[in-house]
Amino acid sequence: MFNKIYEELPPLPCHEVGLDDKAKEINILLQKESIVGLVGMGGIGKTTLCKKFYHLFHNQYEKSSFLEDVNSKDNINDVTKQLLHDLCGERLCKEENVNREHLNKISECMISKKVLVMVDNVGKAECLTSLPIFIDKATKNLASKSKVLVNCRNWQLLKSHVSEDRKVVMKSLEEKQARELFMFHAFHNANHVPTKDLNDICMKSIKACGGLPLSLKVLGSSLYNTKELEIWEGALSTLESGQSLTGGNDNEELWSTLRISYDPLDKEHKNMFLDLACFLGGLKISTICRAWSGDYLHPKFGLKKLQERSLIEEAKGGILYIHDQLRDMGRKIATELPIMNRFVWNSNQSNYFLPKDEVVEHLQGISLKNCENLPFLSQIESKGFWDLRLVDLTEASPNIVEHFIQQRNLNNVKWVCFKKCKIQKLLSNLFSCSQLRMLDLAICQKLEKLPLSIG
Repeated sequence: MFNKIYEELPPLPCHEVGLDDKAKEINILLQKESIVGLVGMGGIGKTTLCKKFYHLFHNQYEKSSFLEDVNSKDNINDVTKQLLHDLCGERLCKEENVNREHLNKISECMISKKVLVMVDNVGKAECLTSLPIFIDKATKNLASKSKVLVNCRNWQLLKSHVSEDRKVVMKSLEEKQARELFMFHAFHNANHVPTKDLNDICMKSIKACGGLPLSLKVLGSSLYNTKELEIWEGALSTLESGQSLTGGNDNEELWSTLRISYDPLDKEHKNMFLDLACFLGGLKISTICRAWSGDYLHPKFGLKKLQERSLIEEAKGGILYIHDQLRDMGRKIATELPIMNRFVWNSNQSNYFLPKDEVVEHLQGISLKNCENLPFLSQIESKGFWDLRLVDLTEASPNIVEHFIQQRNLNNVKWVCFKKCKIQKLLSNLFSCSQLRMLDLAICQKLEKLPLSIG
């Protein structure tokens, strides 16, 4: 144990949930490895866990440095200056740049001493093409006892420096932990038991946050000292739609954090993510790839890119999982798209957008899930859905299904879902969809028979 009385430690949140055990798990891995990479989506708590690890274990090292949010720094030179100061005690003035002599000093310190370096929020390749000049040299030296912990949203940036067996994936909070964190921020009491009239909306709010610490904090804090059920319901609805909870910037941190993984994507991968957020999330990856046939050149490669950026996960059975908050972020982004790329995924949006000719003609995807009635649907038959690719009619009424399938120009449709529809037969119009790749008829209990053309 090394005595470092005067070291300033990074601040921890006022209430922690489950950090000790996770930090200890990483410490066990670091006893066997020189460098470990922590990956996960924005807002999941990677930085907080790294701070906790630093608090718990920095005194076990002769020298230590916490390089916080390196992605926000103007250049790698500023990061290296901090490292030089923390490890070697040498402070450069603002105008000075790090030179080869300085790098050698850092490298020598990491090799000769027991050093801990935390590299937080790596978001650019530059961070790990410059820092490894001394980090790789030290961590690959068998005599070195130095350790490096790096956290990042994008595994693609880390994989050339950190092997797969040194990768730690940050998971969402379990239900009990999520409840504790939410109650602390909403009631300033982690063990609070809500009144009967608020209990149900509390549970819905916690579930909507999907175990994401940042989301639980933002929503809980916005409702502190609020007892009116109507305000709780409005806050939950507002968060799910991706708007500010109070009309200000209170949850800007949440959405800006989540978008960091999305914004750098190229156009095709952005479109793939929006398809998943609005329609295809929760399906088997093989189904998704088939539905995308002809739309994207390399669907599996695209999914891999999204997974590396922690925007999606592959769950058991090859199911594609997208976190609720990321899904809601994607849907919010979709509402801001130009007419040419419009998605409509609920009946409220349908009532607003579908009467507009220009939207109908260029619609990419539509969901009429659980829809009972759209009074104007029969009036748009002449317009045609020229660009429509994805159609979700889950539990839609037979009347809606019949009217929709009779629409003109569905030739570009690739995926149609009739799950739980009470239809008795499939209309022949459906088979004029020459590009159709996937037809989901799960739990259509009243469906009497299938056309011979599909068996």
